[in-house]
Amino acid sequence: MGRRMSTRPSFEGHLQVGPARLYCRVVGEGPSIVVLHGGPDFDHTYLLPELDRLADVCRLVYYDQRGRGRSAQDVDPEDVTIQSEVADLDGLLDALDYESVAILGHSWGGALAMEYATRHPERVSQLILLNSAPASAGDAHRLRQHFRQARPPGDVERMEEIASNPAYRSGDLDAEAAYYRLHFRIALRRPEQVDEISAACGCISRRRASSRRGRSRIGCTTTPGTGRGTTSSRSSAPS
Repeated sequence: MGRRMSTRPSFEGHLQVGPARLYCRVVGEGPSIVVLHGGPDFDHTYLLPELDRLADVCRLVYYDQRGRGRSAQDVDPEDVTIQSEVADLDGLLDALDYESVAILGHSWGGALAMEYATRHPERVSQLILLNSAPASAGDAHRLRQHFRQARPPGDVERMEEIASNPAYRSGDLDAEAAYYRLHFRIALRRPEQVDEISAACGCISRRRASSRRGRSRIGCTTTPGTGRGTTSSRSSAPS
């Protein structure tokens, strides 16, 4: 068997990118891939350690998007928009001296990756979409309708009840965990995985709560079963 690449980061810290101070983690050697995490309320850590396996063959550049994870300090929700997201990514590539680079987007990160590639195609050498959010409002509507029909009876109503509760909207960890258990279970074959994923999301929520930030104002495109729009003035339930 070949030697396994160490996942010890070659760089881990904050980079000043315009008005944003973004946490960045770089691991591996080889062709670079910039990773855009999902959410939009998550940070990059839910992708670990699984995605780090690619460090055997490439250089992975993770960063927490503005207002998330370790990039959350002193960020007002009103300052986070799709325009700021695109500008932050563009500035990050400048800070890392990339003229053109492969970009991988997962879930919400896939939508951001497509938006960035549309606006700056010359800077994207390859576009990798992993379980991406829909590319259009029409696709998002069809996806929500599909999930509403596929969910077990009562789940949609319970999710909407939780999402409308002030505790959930203020970031209460128990309320978020209850939402995640319903949100993810139709996508998993093994029931025990629901608690594993809910626990991982809870870790992200605790980090978010400790940073004292509000939710970003980016509308989420992957919120099956909630009936919310794709361009709402505040973020919808995470995906």
